[in-house]
Amino acid sequence: ARKIVDTISAFANDYLNLSVRDLARADPYTTTGNVFNFVAGRISYFFGFHGPSMAVDAAVQLERPLLIKGEPGTGKTMLAEEVASSLGATLIPWHIKSTTKAQQGLYDYDAVARLLQVLQDSHESENLWGLGQTELIKSIFAETDLVVIRGNDERLHDIASPFYEKLWESRSKLSQLASLEGAALRSAGFHAQINDRSLANNLYEIKDSRRNSISVDASRPETWRNVRPGVMLRSLVQDWLLSPTGVVVGPSEFAYLRQLVPLYEAMKVPRCPLVPRLSAWIAPQSAGSKNELAQAMELMAPDSSAGDSSIDSLSDKIVAAAQEKMRDVLVNEMHVSEERALSMSEARSRRFRKGVLAMLSDEKKRQRAALISDLPPWLAPLGQNQERALGWLSALDIWGGGVVPAILEAADQHLDSGAKNTWQQFAIVAKKGKVSW
Repeated sequence: ARKIVDTISAFANDYLNLSVRDLARADPYTTTGNVFNFVAGRISYFFGFHGPSMAVDAAVQLERPLLIKGEPGTGKTMLAEEVASSLGATLIPWHIKSTTKAQQGLYDYDAVARLLQVLQDSHESENLWGLGQTELIKSIFAETDLVVIRGNDERLHDIASPFYEKLWESRSKLSQLASLEGAALRSAGFHAQINDRSLANNLYEIKDSRRNSISVDASRPETWRNVRPGVMLRSLVQDWLLSPTGVVVGPSEFAYLRQLVPLYEAMKVPRCPLVPRLSAWIAPQSAGSKNELAQAMELMAPDSSAGDSSIDSLSDKIVAAAQEKMRDVLVNEMHVSEERALSMSEARSRRFRKGVLAMLSDEKKRQRAALISDLPPWLAPLGQNQERALGWLSALDIWGGGVVPAILEAADQHLDSGAKNTWQQFAIVAKKGKVSW
């Protein structure tokens, strides 16, 4: 027997060229008639060929399932293989038996197993833990518009070269502005987030995979690709580069950015809105009513054991009293001049203040530990806030993938209520292995 193959083809724009000869004959296919995936089906239809091209094209365009029936050996599997190959997709076979249940055909996503697999893949490829964490976040938010940018990417800092040039000329002035703003915050009873060391070490250079501080009197770097901003300049560089619509911040970040206000003004970098981050607690079903949850979480609020005064202001009171006493003793009992006594007491007080701060900080921790010793473990695991002691990976391991949608739903409500200026905390409650908020 001899097989005869007839080939029927169409050149680009054939259908369009034929249609425009008589515009009255224009129809819905005028612009789509020579699209390759359409023309195959139209030729099959015109000549009465009984091939699957039209059915396959329709299923692909509509993104709907296509059921193919036929006797064994008629090419059903071959058709599936060809469609998968043409779409660049992986063919996933599922062999149906008499014991097969429809439930088995549904999509089942094991979030914990998937995340552990991502970590394992990251470990086997000798990636750093931080890179593995990034891959986890990308995996969780794969269906969203999340874009992950790594701050250590040399290309970012190369783009920021013009801004680095300005920072290089102004960083001494910027350090003074941040220092003055920190002093003003402390005098008002608040905390200055940026310490003297971070003010002095505000630019670093990467050499041999190590970060080295660039001193004020150092020569200008040959390239900005290897330069990284310190704590004082990091947010300025980020906002100059990305021009964000908003920045999600916690209490510490909010205080930190407050100290940078004069720096933003000096460098003329626009300040974007700051959005308080979602504060949520994962609680068991036995935790009680919403009011009981709220009371328990209130006990864990920051500085709940410190009274109205912060550690900074308390240490300032102690140091000021000690400095005055030292000056009085030096002048009246050792007959030191007023000028020298003031200089000596100020120098000693600066060193004394560090010890006072450490003492007060330790006492605050002791008081806090005593306060939360009787609280339920879920509220203060290991005597710490949940966000520090119970990592989100642990939460996923305990409660499964339901944690992620619960957090995202709570975050939506958080932003909606915040838009009405009614910021609030949320509790994510675990009920029989499932979570809700």
